[in-house]
Amino acid sequence: MGILALVAVVVVFVFFRSLSRPGEATALFIPSDTLAYASINLRPGIQQLRHARGVISTLQTDALVERRDDLLDEQEDETGIHFLDDVETWLGESVSFALIDVEDDSPEWVAMVHVSDRDAALDFVEDLVSYFVDESQAEFDRTAYREADLWLSEDEDASFALTDEYLLLADGEGALKCAIRDIESPPDLPLLADEDFTAARESLPSQRVMSVFLRSEGILDLLRDEKDPFGDQDDVIREIEDSTPEYMAMSMSFIERGLRVDFAAEQPDDGFTIDSDLPLASPEALPADTVLLLATNGIKETWEEVRRTVDDLDPYGDSEFQRILDEVEFEIGVDVEDDVIDSLNGEIALSLLPSDFRSGVYDVLLLAGLQDDRRMRRALERLVDDSGVEVGRS
Repeated sequence: MGILALVAVVVVFVFFRSLSRPGEATALFIPSDTLAYASINLRPGIQQLRHARGVISTLQTDALVERRDDLLDEQEDETGIHFLDDVETWLGESVSFALIDVEDDSPEWVAMVHVSDRDAALDFVEDLVSYFVDESQAEFDRTAYREADLWLSEDEDASFALTDEYLLLADGEGALKCAIRDIESPPDLPLLADEDFTAARESLPSQRVMSVFLRSEGILDLLRDEKDPFGDQDDVIREIEDSTPEYMAMSMSFIERGLRVDFAAEQPDDGFTIDSDLPLASPEALPADTVLLLATNGIKETWEEVRRTVDDLDPYGDSEFQRILDEVEFEIGVDVEDDVIDSLNGEIALSLLPSDFRSGVYDVLLLAGLQDDRRMRRALERLVDDSGVEVGRS
């Protein structure tokens, strides 16, 4: 896990020397029925770089830089690899991951890391494989396929392949060779041309550093194929399917003094949606230098959907759910539904305010929009009285 953390550090640093390149380029090399796909664009453009530098400069401290350098030095002592100097020389335009559907078999995963210098990448992989062999007695079969070098793990763990353009990681020889063939000659129906994938990309900001795409039905099929994941309640998955979007997508992009996260989804006709014209008020209530804001105006709709779903799953489910709420009311003297949920106007916001990050103390503020402050006030008074904790009021 330490290696994975350092790879993330490397990605961040290489990101800052990037120029603009199209995102999700590797979606051309994977089939259209791919279940999940994620991509990090290491060439996001000058505007994204400028915003990113501003965000990092706000959060970066001498202590954080020192900790990063210590981590790199520790890993170099342990592995013989400096995960900044030895990766920056060859890391290219993108890092991506795909979970590929395989008919009549478990899905296969493959990761693609774009390579700008094959010789430097080759040195890195050989050092990394040598470390695995020495540290965990792993065994790799060094071979070749077409124009690629392969390191095949004999115990079915991750195997590696290196082409002129990509360092590939996969869970088996078949997935590696398939990826190599598809890079040389893309499939007739690639994910990049898929209708849902195209719609998801067009729904997200064009300036983005990371994106994730999921096919909900395929992911739920995986859960269904697992051995008894929900006991005998296969109805759980069916109910989730009925109200789950056909696909879901997410992107991250830097904005001035912040990070923007966008979501896109194709909802089924009877799927759960939040239909509210109420504007978010929390951004106006927070200082301009707020570090992080997560907000929604759909908390009441979400609560209603939870109640409906529980009731649909089991004819006794709603009464059981109500029993839990009654127990909560008995313990703390607050009726969650009547005193809390019904007093809200729908908006809930969680924010991280400017903090002394070096001290490890973070200023977090929870905001809730109210339509009936009297009920919420009574609920808070009962909660404080029952807790026995002395709280100052002003």
